[in-house]
Amino acid sequence: MGLSDTIRLSDLETANLPTEAIGTKHGITLMWSSGRHDETDFTVLGAWMDHSGFAFQTEQVTVEGVQISGRYGMAGGDLTGSAPSGNATWHGLMIGTPATGSDRGNRLQGDAALNYRLDDEHLDATFSNIRNLDRRRVHSTSSVQFTNVPVSSRGTFSAGLTGNRIQGGFYGPSQAEAVGVFEQSNIVGAFGTTRQ
Repeated sequence: MGLSDTIRLSDLETANLPTEAIGTKHGITLMWSSGRHDETDFTVLGAWMDHSGFAFQTEQVTVEGVQISGRYGMAGGDLTGSAPSGNATWHGLMIGTPATGSDRGNRLQGDAALNYRLDDEHLDATFSNIRNLDRRRVHSTSSVQFTNVPVSSRGTFSAGLTGNRIQGGFYGPSQAEAVGVFEQSNIVGAFGTTRQ
């Protein structure tokens, strides 16, 4: 857990593999794909929205007899470039995986809610009703919360340190969507929401 990087869409290498819709909630359709590309086994869970997208990916590759695995969230799109001009809320989905333990690598999915307050230019993010999709049960951590996250004038937000942090931004006209990545309570994940 704990590394952050910014990349351009043109830097991503894509693989044309079968993708399966696993459900729609809050108007967002989650897609699932798994396969092998360039000697790397991977799984991807995520969604494209109108102005942004978010995903969670796991990878596993063996290099010179050493097995290397990674788990990371991704989020991005057409950044609005400004903070909201009034109080606002966004609802959507969170996805991720436990970073350690016997459920590591299992797919998690829950609800996401962001509440922005203009008076102090901060937001609260709550990820709740977290379920383990692979084990078909409630996850041991049923909710995660970040409070008083500062929002910049560019419409981005971030707070926290490795193991307990959130980073994201507002996308599309009038901050129509908010997406980002997070890690807390042994969960590494991503989220996508739409303005209410």
